[in-house]
Amino acid sequence: MGIDMNEKATKKLSLIDELLIEDVSSMSIDELEENISILKEIIKRYSNKIEEKRQSQRKAENLFQ
Repeated sequence: MGIDMNEKATKKLSLIDELLIEDVSSMSIDELEENISILKEIIKRYSNKIEEKRQSQRKAENLFQ
């Protein structure tokens, strides 16, 4: 039996929630900088995906004009 969409959404949300509540006070500067670097890469990947989807949406909309 697979995971339903609600479970996937809950798991994704919980990962974000973990980051939001994470205690960063005990992290070193190097750890913090590494985490920031990783988060920037994730944001870049998400931004690229958004742009891909927008381009696809524009192409689809142009078919109906």
